[in-house]
Amino acid sequence: MNSPCSSQLATSQSVEFFLNAAIDSGWISRKAGTEFDGDVLINLKKAIYAIGQGGRRWFSGGGELSPRQASVILDYAVLVNLLLECRDDLAPYRDDLTDCREQLQMQISRYTEGQPDQVMELVDSLAAKIKPMLECAR
Repeated sequence: MNSPCSSQLATSQSVEFFLNAAIDSGWISRKAGTEFDGDVLINLKKAIYAIGQGGRRWFSGGGELSPRQASVILDYAVLVNLLLECRDDLAPYRDDLTDCREQLQMQISRYTEGQPDQVMELVDSLAAKIKPMLECAR
């Protein structure tokens, strides 16, 4: 059984992984401009849900966050935020994109043991920095 101190250490380490994660702004920018259809949305949802499954450990709570996983989760979280914020043409997909955002928020919350605030602030900040570089923001 984990002690409260080891639990707090794991949470702190997970938050640090997120806060120090490498962000692929080029990938995010390219994907934010993707021409959407139902197949693209299905692939996006599959990718996001697969991150959370982490080797089918989603419900078992298994697995520690790695720096790479933190980067991938942040990349997708920023991407989905940008798609919701600046792609008016994606209105038909808004509910599914909102679901994707909620899935990513749940993953972040799970890894930070219910303390996702700093990470979600980072996601918002990164999205705000990348948004001016996107064609859809012009």
